[in-house]
Amino acid sequence: ETIVSAGAIHSPALLMKSGVGPAAQLAECGVAVVADSPAVGSNLQNHLFVHLGAVVRPEARHDPAMRRYVLAGARISSRLSNAPEGDIFIAFLSRASGHATGNRLGMLAAALYAPFSRGTVRLDGGNPQGPPTVDFNLLADPRDTSRMIEAARFARALLRDPEVVAVTTEPFILPPNPPIRLLNRPGLQSRLLNDLIAATLSLGAPLRRLALRHALAPGKLLS
Repeated sequence: ETIVSAGAIHSPALLMKSGVGPAAQLAECGVAVVADSPAVGSNLQNHLFVHLGAVVRPEARHDPAMRRYVLAGARISSRLSNAPEGDIFIAFLSRASGHATGNRLGMLAAALYAPFSRGTVRLDGGNPQGPPTVDFNLLADPRDTSRMIEAARFARALLRDPEVVAVTTEPFILPPNPPIRLLNRPGLQSRLLNDLIAATLSLGAPLRRLALRHALAPGKLLS
């Protein structure tokens, strides 16, 4: 018995490079077919996130000495016909970075954890032994789009709840690829970036909002 365990991307890629996969596609890539398995590389699924953020008010921030993350989550149901229960996940993160300045930003992420859309993993015809070609095909099914909109609205409503407003300010929409990894890298560059963000968030409200608008692009602030 052979068990291939290389993740949702590289497991099918490894099989196809070894000749196990859709015969026609393997032949196009010049890979000798060992077993024609049309399903290999199909049915790829991924959960899609919408990230919202907010500035944490000074009195609600974690002790800077505590660098650990505190993550909470909630599962809710879209109640869409044929959708499973708990198909939407809401994550709450009270700090954006493990650095001492990371406690000034919090995040709220809304995700679709049971997508109907399906994508593919295929070999690169020009370099079949290289990295595979991945198409998540996100939101191809209109039911996913409607549920993501509902998840985002639910997350926005949470940020507008009076108890959340009491401990946060300036809620905003994060860019499509939020620089979380950059904020959490070890080294001088990450520390300087965190210090710059901390200094920006310490400005008075009008200047802070102006800086956030400039950094996030127009229309990203929610209030």
